[in-house]
Amino acid sequence: MVIITSHLNADFDAFASMVAASKLYKDPVLYVPGGFSASMRRFYTFYKHIFPIEKHLKKLDVTSIVAVDAGLANIDPQLERLALSGIKTEIFDHHPHKIAADQKNISFNEVKYGACTTYFVERLLAQKADISNEEAMLYLLGIASDTGSFTFLTTKPQDVRASASLMERGINMKLYNDFLKNRMDADAPGLFNALMNNSKITSVSGCRVMTGGADLEHHIRQLPDIVREQSAAWKMLRSTAGSAPRAKTVADIMSSPVRAIEPQIRMDAAYKICIRLNNNGLPIVKKNRLIGFITRADIEKGIHHKMGAIPVAGFMTTKVLTTTPETQVFEARAIMEKNNIGHLPVVHNNRLVGMVTGNDILNRVYGGANKKNTMVFTENRLNVSGLIKKRMSPETLALVRRIGEYADKKHMPAYLVGGMVRDMFLNVKDLDIDITVEGDGMEFARSLADNLGAAYKGFDRFKTGKIFMKNGIRIDVASARSEFYEFPAALPSIRFTPVRYDLYRRDFTINAMAIRINKKGFGSFIDYFNGRRDLGHGIIRTLYNMSFIDDPTRILRAVRFETRYGFTIEENTLRFIKETLKHDIFENLPGERLKEELFMIFNEPKPFKAIRRLGELGVLDRISGGITVNCNTEALFEKIGREEAMIKDYGADRNLLYFMAMLGNVPAYKARAAAEKLKLSNEGKIAVSQAGELQALTGRVSRSVAAGRSRIYFFLKKYGTEALIYMMLALKDKNRAAGIKQFLDELRHVKIDISGRDLAAMGIEEGPEYSGILTSVMKAKLDGKASTREAQLRLAASIRTKNERSKAEIKGAGRQNRIK
Repeated sequence: MVIITSHLNADFDAFASMVAASKLYKDPVLYVPGGFSASMRRFYTFYKHIFPIEKHLKKLDVTSIVAVDAGLANIDPQLERLALSGIKTEIFDHHPHKIAADQKNISFNEVKYGACTTYFVERLLAQKADISNEEAMLYLLGIASDTGSFTFLTTKPQDVRASASLMERGINMKLYNDFLKNRMDADAPGLFNALMNNSKITSVSGCRVMTGGADLEHHIRQLPDIVREQSAAWKMLRSTAGSAPRAKTVADIMSSPVRAIEPQIRMDAAYKICIRLNNNGLPIVKKNRLIGFITRADIEKGIHHKMGAIPVAGFMTTKVLTTTPETQVFEARAIMEKNNIGHLPVVHNNRLVGMVTGNDILNRVYGGANKKNTMVFTENRLNVSGLIKKRMSPETLALVRRIGEYADKKHMPAYLVGGMVRDMFLNVKDLDIDITVEGDGMEFARSLADNLGAAYKGFDRFKTGKIFMKNGIRIDVASARSEFYEFPAALPSIRFTPVRYDLYRRDFTINAMAIRINKKGFGSFIDYFNGRRDLGHGIIRTLYNMSFIDDPTRILRAVRFETRYGFTIEENTLRFIKETLKHDIFENLPGERLKEELFMIFNEPKPFKAIRRLGELGVLDRISGGITVNCNTEALFEKIGREEAMIKDYGADRNLLYFMAMLGNVPAYKARAAAEKLKLSNEGKIAVSQAGELQALTGRVSRSVAAGRSRIYFFLKKYGTEALIYMMLALKDKNRAAGIKQFLDELRHVKIDISGRDLAAMGIEEGPEYSGILTSVMKAKLDGKASTREAQLRLAASIRTKNERSKAEIKGAGRQNRIK
């Protein structure tokens, strides 16, 4: 792995350079030796969940080193030794360095700017890389701290230009200013409290003046900064003269009730809760009393060491720092900064009543720093009734209008939604009709089916229904609903909502469009998330960052749409996919759902393109460890596609053949495990197992084919159709493949013309001799030596005579031995 590091006691420029550099390398690890400087540590207290670091070098497999804002002499001694021993090393620094001529593995890149961060920001901007608000804040702090806010003589125009670009990201300058300046002494909050408590307001020449005093036992540095830093609090003066402002307390900003867990909860269950709620830690309570706290990092370590089944009580911290509802906000902040923690449980009368986080404090003090994404609906008013008439057949249009009129009778708003709307804009034929109604969609579908004289099937859990028309058209009816997933990959809980919230729960913007079909407003187009724009630009974009955590099958769907339409997965969506794949998220997914999405890919015109993309993203490895696809896999996929008619004639399952081809490079036992995981039918599991067996016996298959008809028959007769077709297509030797085809077309249908009745008529007793004779007769018929019934009867009689003679000889030999 690529280790990105800097000097000991990393400051803003060092860490900002590390984070920026990490976006330029594949699979980077940020290694921070010796911790942070005081100001950088304050920043990291609030942002550790966004910028994960590694503090221990021993467990890292170092393949290359990138040192920023530092030379070899300034980095961790272990890394210096690795660099000098020959590990590829790149140095980026704005201090000169000398590299020995024989150290060809080490390259030095001189940064000629005031801050090392500037160099990497320029590269990111040139690549049009995505820079989050938190990253922009860090980069700006890195540049400002090493240029003295552009006052140092080493400052270059590039530092200013890069900073201007970063500021355009919407940085909260108040927060930036607070992190940039030196922090006050630890006693400062207490001094401020004393000043506030002893303050009074008087009028001097018509102006209100606040005064206050406090006794100091020792000197506090930066005393003037106390007033400036707490200026927000001074501005909260009440209009009533002579009264002091009330400082904000933890009770004003804490979250309540608290999402807590009990001590017997397993580590793996706690991990799922952290992922779903996007929490970096969980308080642990017993009878509503706080008894401990566990961080997400500790949970991950426990699971890594295969301790997921152990209760969290075994790993929790019992000495938990807490605060009270009456504690003032800046005091809570001081506790968090001093102890480098991101959460403070709030306790009252020994009971857990709330939780305050670093984000809570930043949002309160700095007026919206780190605001979470909110759901914003922007209605794009458009009527597409003309497009509907143009793209729909007259029969389908008449049916849609009839459904809309029926919805009017039920007083329910009804909409065309999802894929049907998407495909209408793309001018792609879609025979099925997807409807969403505001209300109980299952009940609507049931009564609509009666009205249309069609078959119906309902799904109570999701309040959906399917209507099957006699002409083959299927109508899917859903309730406009919101879904909450209780844990990752779970089935969702349902509640009815307006259509806008229903659209928000969908997978991608291009599938989150709707068209009203009620008589009033027919053709009104609803596109809250600019899906039509993304459709025009060829972009696959998710609607929210936890989308793939909620439903991992959306990853397969994203790839399917990307490869079907030649679209591109948007940068942030791709990042969310990669983040999701870092977790064992498929482990909780029902195998049937994963199989359904995978087999839908197999039904695409060019499925290998999507399978290769899934391999690049690491999805295949999550389905079954070790799946690799290559040019041989591609060739096999193309053969299956070309031979679709033949496969259909044999009555074989084409999707199962694609599945076998995808698993072609993994050991047979892993292929069987994948078939189990995806809950294939018993026939499917047997076919996958047989395909693996045949692949392992390729040499024997070849020898049997070369040895003649009867050898082919008796070797292949125990294998099913799919396994044989798979082997036939996989064999590169056309003659050997032709032997399998001969078995499928001809030999497996061969029957002999005699039966057990004929053998009984010869006086042969039923038993092992029966099967031996019949097998010999079959072999002879296959090899052209006993084609008629008469020839087969003669052969059976001669075999019987030989058997009787052998029995007599054995019996005589036994008598002779007894005489002796």
